[in-house]
Formats: sequence, structure tokens, C-alpha cells
Amino acid sequence: MIQRHGLNEKNSSVRSDPCNSDSISTQHEEDRFIDMGITIKKKTYRLSMNWFDYKEVFCSSGIPKEFNPNFKNPCWCEHDGGNKTRLRCLPYFSVIGVAKSGTSDLYSALTSQSLIMSGRGKEAHWLTMGFFRKGKPFKWYLDYYQGSADKIAEYTFEHQDRMKGPVIGDFTPGTFFRWGFAADYISKHDGTLLFKNIPELVYNINRNTKLIVIMRDPVTRLSSDFNHFYGKVFTPQVFHNSVTRSIMLWQECVSNRPELECATSTERWMKVSLTRINAGLYHIYLKEWFKVFPRKQFHIVKFEDYSRNRTHVVKSILDFLDVRTDIAGGEKDYNETPIQNKKRYPDMMPKTRELLQHFYRPHNEQLVALLNDNNFNWNSDYASQSVV
Repeated sequence: MIQRHGLNEKNSSVRSDPCNSDSISTQHEEDRFIDMGITIKKKTYRLSMNWFDYKEVFCSSGIPKEFNPNFKNPCWCEHDGGNKTRLRCLPYFSVIGVAKSGTSDLYSALTSQSLIMSGRGKEAHWLTMGFFRKGKPFKWYLDYYQGSADKIAEYTFEHQDRMKGPVIGDFTPGTFFRWGFAADYISKHDGTLLFKNIPELVYNINRNTKLIVIMRDPVTRLSSDFNHFYGKVFTPQVFHNSVTRSIMLWQECVSNRPELECATSTERWMKVSLTRINAGLYHIYLKEWFKVFPRKQFHIVKFEDYSRNRTHVVKSILDFLDVRTDIAGGEKDYNETPIQNKKRYPDMMPKTRELLQHFYRPHNEQLVALLNDNNFNWNSDYASQSVV
């Protein structure tokens, strides 16, 4: 059993100010946002009955071109114009999805580790809709993680090796696919298109972030997702009707539009069909993420593998994050605890399952080809299931 090194452990031999004069300057350089050919112009857009200046929100947010190298987590010192400073931090990694694929349980498992923290809650939702829909500026996103940033600053007073210190995670599972709010708002206004999609926005905030994706059989994921939103009216027949309508809308859309445009239409899936059938088209979104971030920055997990051996999967994630694990000598065995946020709901009708399996089958094949990993071939599971 290894010794736990929590945030409150004392080490009086080390006393250094994380925001000292050696810190990287917080002067924001605008060329940070031109890395991908994206040009920023001072343009005001009207979004959801509020006015926002993109340049003010992003370019004047105080993010430095480079983060302080003395920290494992991306952090920098923010000066108030006087003698006071505080440590500001972004997430070191993000569990970007997929919703209803065990992200709540994974959040509980990872944050139970002594060196992993989150924001004020599990899901910030700033990237998916906080800014574009609710008018929350980037400062709000930084403030969401301020408590954890303060703990990182505290850690530096107590430990000499900061590069083995705590890290922050964003656990918003819609980041993987919920791009509709951003895409819909930007496309409705004239002026420079700053970000084509959420992956580019994430890249321009922190190009070195680590990304974790946990994916589930899209058929069972959709059933769980529908129950989450409409549990009070969930019946097998209501679900079947919604699935039928969703498939019809998808086929109608892709007949004259690109798949990506159809997959990111929030209006179509949240308000018209009621089922987010698009969220299970994993290969469509992953292709876009892979265009922006190198493959080495992803750790992709199959939900069914996680359910069978959570301790093993959590250990593999900690290795990917390069974070010291508390799992040793049986100290933490996540397989002994019940899965978080697991709910019971009516099973779908056999004809609904068959309809969904037929719909997702070609998309599952494209995911296997994209990842070059047959482990994500849920089609083999479909073949073994009895459908009448």
C-alpha cells in the first residue's frame, strides 16, 4: 500500500510563492488565436438576446501564450493591477463524453483520487452552451475552477515537486457532440467565423489538453438518454415513436446536407424528435476531433469494458494522465462499489431495438475503421442478441 499524498499534507521545508516574479507573464498575445487560420476581428454578435464582444471575451481573458512551467496543470498568475496576485488554472484534461455512458461514475472514481480535482460541480457546460446560450463570459469558466486553482497554489507551499501535483478535470459529457448552440449562433450572424466547431474552440483555449472519451453501445445509450430527459412519460411505445421519427429526420437531412451538419443540429434532435439519436454517431464527431488534436492526446474507453472492470480502466486513465495513482495493494477497488447514477427504466420493444441496430450498424463499422479497433464493434453483440 502506498502512502497517500493529499492536498493537506505538510512539508514545511518548501515555502515558495506560486505567483512570484518568475512566473510567466499573463500578457495575452492575439496570435494565439490564429494558429488554425482563424482571424479575430473586433465584432459584436447578438447571441440569445445578449450582446457579447468576442475579442473582449477571449483575447482579453488573461490566458497567457504559454502556461507556467512550474505546474503540471495549466496555470498562470493573474495580477489585479496592484500588489495582489492569484493563481488561475484551466482543466488539465476533459472527459468530453459521451453522455449516458458512465461519465458520472467515472467522475466519482477519478475525483476520489487525491490528486484529481474538478470545478464547483461535475459539468461546467461552458463550452457547449454556457457562453453561446447563457451569456457567461470566459471569466465565469475560470471562476468555476478557482477553488481547485487555490488548492493547487496551496499544494506548492507544501510540496517541492510541483510537477507531481494535483490536476483539474472538466467532466462535461456533451462536449463531445453538443456543438449545435455554438454552430447555430455563429452561422446566423455576419462577420468572421471564429470557430468552426467545439474542438477548435477547445484547441484555442489549451492545445495540449488531454481528452477522455467513453463510448457505449449507441442503442442502449439512446434508451438511457431518453429516459433521462423524459422518464416521467417513458413508455416503450413512446420511445419507439420517437426513434422512428428521429431516423426519418436523419434520412431526410442527409439526403441533401453533410452528415456533420445534420449531426450538430440541436434544434432537430432536442426539440423536434426528442431523441438524441445523433449522439451515437461517434465516428462523425471523432473525425472532427482528430482533425484538430493528435491521436496521442485521446484516451478512448468502451463503456462495457469499464462496467466489467472499473478498477483496471481507472488505472489505465491515470496512466494516460500521468497522475500518481492511489490504486495499489487493493487500496482502491472500484469494482466493489455500485455504479453511480445507474437507473432502472422500461426496456425497449424488440422491434425498436432491431430498428436502432439496423440504423447504427454502418456507423459502428465506420467507428471501428476510424479507430482500427474491433473492440468497438457493437455489431457483433447485435448478432448474438435474440430479436423477434
